[in-house]
Amino acid sequence: MPSLLSTTLRHITTHSFAIAVAVRLVLMFYGVYQDAHFQVKYTDVDYKVYTDAAERVYNLESPFKRATYRYTPLLAYLLLPNVWYENMFGWFGKILFVGADLVVGHLIVRILMFRGLGKTRATMWSMLWLFHPFSIQISTRGNADGIVCALVLLTLYYAMNKNIVVSGLCWGMAVHFKAYPIIYLPALLMFLDATHLYGRRGVENEKEKEQEQEAFMDYNQQTCVQLRADLQDRGLDTKGRKAVLVARLEEDDGGSSGGGRGGGSGGKSDRNNTTRYSWTACVVSLFSYERVVFSLVSGGTFLLLLLVFYLLYGWEFVYEVSVVVFGGGSCIYKWFD
Repeated sequence: MPSLLSTTLRHITTHSFAIAVAVRLVLMFYGVYQDAHFQVKYTDVDYKVYTDAAERVYNLESPFKRATYRYTPLLAYLLLPNVWYENMFGWFGKILFVGADLVVGHLIVRILMFRGLGKTRATMWSMLWLFHPFSIQISTRGNADGIVCALVLLTLYYAMNKNIVVSGLCWGMAVHFKAYPIIYLPALLMFLDATHLYGRRGVENEKEKEQEQEAFMDYNQQTCVQLRADLQDRGLDTKGRKAVLVARLEEDDGGSSGGGRGGGSGGKSDRNNTTRYSWTACVVSLFSYERVVFSLVSGGTFLLLLLVFYLLYGWEFVYEVSVVVFGGGSCIYKWFD
C-alpha cells in the first residue's frame, strides 16, 4: 500500500502542471453552463466590468465611462480581444488570467530550485498554489489578481538572476496594477545587496572569504616542514621545535598587522578605524548599484505609465486611481483589494 501511494504521488507531481491546466479548463467550461442555467453566475462580476471597459477603449472612449471601473486602463487594453470577436475570444481574458496563474506556479518551482531545492520537492511546494481552491477559483472566474502575483514573482525571479532592469520593469508594472505590492519593497531592497548570496559580486565575495580563511589557518595543523618553509620565505629563523616555529609565525603575523595581539594604543586605533569604516561602508552600501538601478527603472516605469494614461484620459484618470485612493471614497478598496 505505501508503494502504491508513493507511486501515485510521484505521478501526480510529475504531471502536476498538466493536471492543473485540465482542472482549470473543466471549471471554465462548467462556468459557461452555470452562467446559462443558474441565477448565481460563476463568472466574476468584475470580468463583465473589465470587458465593458475594453469595449469603451475599442470605441475610443475612456474606460472609466464604465461605472465601477477603477482599475488601470492597461487592463482594459489587455482585454481588447474580448471585444474584437466576442463569440470567439470572449474567453480571452479568462485564458489570460489562468495563464498568469500557471506562470505563478512555474515561477515558484524555478525560485525554489534556485534556492537549492530539487525539482521534485520544488514542484510539490508549487502544488500548494496550483491546486489551492482560491487560486483556481479566482483565475477561472475571471479575476485579474493572478497578473499581479505573476509580476511580483517575476520581479523576485529576475532579481535573483541579477537581471535588475527586467526586475524593475516587472515591479513598476505590478505596483501600477495594484498598490498593495508596495509593502514588499523594503524586503526587496534588502535582497538587492551586492554582498548577498545571490548578489552580483557574490561569487567574488565567497572567494575572498575562502582566501581569508586560508590566510588565517591554524599553524598547528601544518607539519614542521611546512612551517620551516613558510619561515624561510619570510626570512625568519627556521630552527626550533614545532611550538617555537608556530609561535614565531604568529608573532610575525601580529607584528605585520600593526599592533599585534597585545592591544595597546595602536590596536585600539585600528579598531576605531575599522568601526568607522564599517559604518561608512554600511551607509554607502545602501546606495548600491543594484538598488539604484532597480529604483530608477521601477520608479520610471510606474511614472511613465501614469503619465501616458494621464495624457490619454486627463484628470478623470487621476481622480479614479489617485484622488479616490487618498480621498477615502466608497471605492477606495478597489485599488488596494
